[in-house]
Formats: sequence, C-alpha cells, structure tokens
Amino acid sequence: MNASFRIGPALLSFALLTLGGLAQSSIITTYVGPQLPINGAQATTQFIDGTNSVASDDAGGFYVASNCQNRMYRVAADGAQSLIAGSGAYGFRGDGGPATSASRLQSFREMSKMSTNADADNKQVLVDTFRNLVRYALLKTNRDLVKLGVTPSGFSLEAMDESLAARANAGIFGERSARSLTRLLEKAHDPSLTFHFYWKAPSAREPLEAAFALSYEPAGDLKARLLWLGLPERVPISPRVGVIDGRKPLEEAVFELLRVLKDGRLAPYPPPR
Repeated sequence: MNASFRIGPALLSFALLTLGGLAQSSIITTYVGPQLPINGAQATTQFIDGTNSVASDDAGGFYVASNCQNRMYRVAADGAQSLIAGSGAYGFRGDGGPATSASRLQSFREMSKMSTNADADNKQVLVDTFRNLVRYALLKTNRDLVKLGVTPSGFSLEAMDESLAARANAGIFGERSARSLTRLLEKAHDPSLTFHFYWKAPSAREPLEAAFALSYEPAGDLKARLLWLGLPERVPISPRVGVIDGRKPLEEAVFELLRVLKDGRLAPYPPPR
C-alpha cells in the first residue's frame, strides 16, 4: 500500500520570533500550525500531525492515527478524508459513547485492528440479522419462507456482495468510493441511510428486495430496522413507512440491535433466557 502524508508543524512561534528579532525591520510575525483536517476534503490538501500508525481499510483506502491530534482518520479510495474516532483529548474516556467523542487511547488502540477477517465476520452477522428480520415479518404476514428464499442459502455472503454493488445503493457510497461493508458501517452514522438487500428465491424470476434503515444508537449499538419488502409487490413493514398500495404496515417495529465491539466487530446480543 502506497501512502503519503503532509506533516504540518505544530508550532513555529519560537523560530519565527527569533528570526524576526534579528531582522532589520524588527517586525515579528507568529505562525501556528494549520487547522485540523476537514471532513470530506481531499487528504492531499490536509495536514495530519504526528502520525504513528496506518492500517488498511480493505476497501482501497486506509486508516491513520494522529498522536498529536489524538484522532483517527480514514482516507477513502477516492482520497476523501474523514474523522473516524477521537475527540482530541488524551486518555481513557468514551466507553459506551460515539467513537468521535472518545479519547485517543480508548478509540485508536482497538479500532486500528480492523482486518479482512473482521469484515467477513461482520458480513455474516449482518446477513443473518437481515434474514431474521425478514423471516419474522413474513411469519407475521403468513407467507411461505422457503418459497420466498428466506434461507441461509438465499441470504448468503454472495448476496451481500451483490447488494453492496447494486445500483439502488449507489447513493450511499458515491461514484468513486469502494463499496465495502466497512464503508457501509461508517455511513450508518447518517440517520437517513437506507440499505437495499437483494436475494434470490425459487418462486421469483427477479431478485427479491428488503429495505433496511441502519443507524447507531446513542450507546453505540448498530440498529437494523426493516422498512419494507419487495416480493416483488411492495409490502410495508415499519409503521413509519405507512400504507403502500393499500397495504398496511405491521403495528410494531421490526428491528435488531447489534453490539459494536472494541475491535470493530459486530456481535448479536444473546437471546433472553
């Protein structure tokens, strides 16, 4: 992986004060380092001071931690830079809260461990969650699960990869960004994100579809809510969707919460005893 950084000065006051004092004009000019990196800006135009570790995001980009700024940034495959974790403070504060509110030791040490294995594991957890939600909704509407392909073979890792590449999800990633689960989970910080999952069923010529709202709870859990199904007729599930083609949604929200572990992995909550 090839990566380059512009390392800006933290403080130039002392040097410039000395040089200014020696100048015949006796004019003293003080400069301090550049502003913190701007979210969404091209990484080549930004300064990251005190970089101390770099890790691939397995999507053509990389993560970089700043020892001076006490923050972690992600540089996407298209060069866009965004803040991933760290409030700028040093210490251990931030357990249970948003990653961007955590102090550096709490967020960087574990979040930099994201790997291809974690990405594959997260895909499986999320696919299983999608299947559980669709299964529950179909049982509530008295539909045949096997006929509609709501099985482990229908809800597979290949189905997830095809869904990530689907045209309906293009707005999530942008035209030049790599479409990976890691990127999807980052984008879930946007409360309006809707992800379309597609799978194949024996009873349908075209792939069937489920729309999910993905978002993070204040405590840091990932929430997956089923909005509607395309079977291929549109069937509303979430009450927030309302009536579609005369069909009423369920009277209850169909969702699951997933824990986000310190190493970036997703984990379902254990079933109640």
